[in-house]
Amino acid sequence: MRRCFHGLSLLKSYVSVGLKDFLGTNYVGYSGKLTGAEIVILIAELKSKLYTTAKSVSSFIYDTFGVKYSVSGTADLLHRIALDL
Repeated sequence: MRRCFHGLSLLKSYVSVGLKDFLGTNYVGYSGKLTGAEIVILIAELKSKLYTTAKSVSSFIYDTFGVKYSVSGTADLLHRIALDL
């Protein structure tokens, strides 16, 4: 469902500014709050320890990286990196 909303948002952006501006750097995708290195560390942690809730993963992220994620944001992150809790 979320992907549909994201796709609709991209379509509206394209329609409002045109192809040339849409393909420019003004419309880059969201890369998330964590760096690539932090995501690698997170994945290693999730493979080494059992987390049963997104809330507990969110706590780990905050304690380790100082980055706040909501529970739903953490679930989205886990889906993005192909891990479901």
